[in-house]
Amino acid sequence: MNIRLAKLEDLEIMVEIYNQAISASEKTADITPVSIESRKKWFEEHPADKYPILAAEKGGSIVG
Repeated sequence: MNIRLAKLEDLEIMVEIYNQAISASEKTADITPVSIESRKKWFEEHPADKYPILAAEKGGSIVG
């Protein structure tokens, strides 16, 4: 597994993973799924030098 800085192109799968956690009622306070568009603003507000967003990659796929 590789942990790296997330890229904007990772956002779609990151939202998919997050929404799975919402639907399973696990590990998040959100109760309704989020959209890629709503998370894009969040992503852009987290510059890597101040508020890095990390992605876990395994076998070339984002897993967390």
